[in-house]
Amino acid sequence: VTNLAINADGSITVDMIQVGPNDAFCCPNMPMTITFVKVGDQLVYQDQQSATIDATGAETYGTVVALEESPARPGLLFAGTDDGNVWKSANDGATWENLSPKLAAMLPNNGEVTVSRIEASKFDTETFYVAFDNHRWGDFKPYLFVTNDGGKSFKSLVNNLPTGAPGDYLHVIREDPHNRDLLFVGTSLGVY
Repeated sequence: VTNLAINADGSITVDMIQVGPNDAFCCPNMPMTITFVKVGDQLVYQDQQSATIDATGAETYGTVVALEESPARPGLLFAGTDDGNVWKSANDGATWENLSPKLAAMLPNNGEVTVSRIEASKFDTETFYVAFDNHRWGDFKPYLFVTNDGGKSFKSLVNNLPTGAPGDYLHVIREDPHNRDLLFVGTSLGVY
């Protein structure tokens, strides 16, 4: 995949999905169907009820903005969207589990908050981190969560991160490659 549908201020790097010129991806085994289709050279997550098509034909809501493959287990994939959905696939994308309901109560806007980053642990397959960004709604609080049980439950990692400073919002979480207890968090104005 050389280009995914992304927001104007988003970026995504993907190196684990190969897309043929006419491929479409649909995962009918999920409680809510998630469909990925090719639009030009973009892989787009389609939300039939709330997608907005811009002048280029790409969606501007319901787009995949975070995609991660577990370094601990190839084929274990995570996807996050700009409308707050977090998805997990344990079988190379053949089927997807929607983890969003487990996070929605801990987020504003009924969980419709942009997923800014998903970081899969390098040390085990049950741990991953999800960072959310709600600055488009004037909310600069950090929203950062971890699961240690594969997404069955999540807990906040915000602790003493700065909250509410205008222009300072959470962008990224990274796990140290050698020390599982050392995390790095990047905001618009700092690294913690």
